[in-house]
Amino acid sequence: MLIPHFRQYPLLSKKSGDFILWADVVEKMAKKEPLSLDGLISILAHYASINLGVSPKVSKFFPDIVPTVKPFGKLPTSLDPGFMGLQLEREVLI
Repeated sequence: MLIPHFRQYPLLSKKSGDFILWADVVEKMAKKEPLSLDGLISILAHYASINLGVSPKVSKFFPDIVPTVKPFGKLPTSLDPGFMGLQLEREVLI
């Protein structure tokens, strides 16, 4: 439910790249890819690119992880004016 929502309404910040990698990891886990060593390394490469990267504990066991290049999400060419109006209306009512 969360992934389809943010694919339809993408984040408009640097976090969009983290989301794209995170969603890819969720899909890989659903396909049980981490059960193979290659699948696990692929997920750890994504993990290395998200937020603060690989923790020291994980680096100890997988020192050669190469971070995946973080993708940049597409920014919309126009914003839905209704969205901004709804936000402003909520602020006025509160």
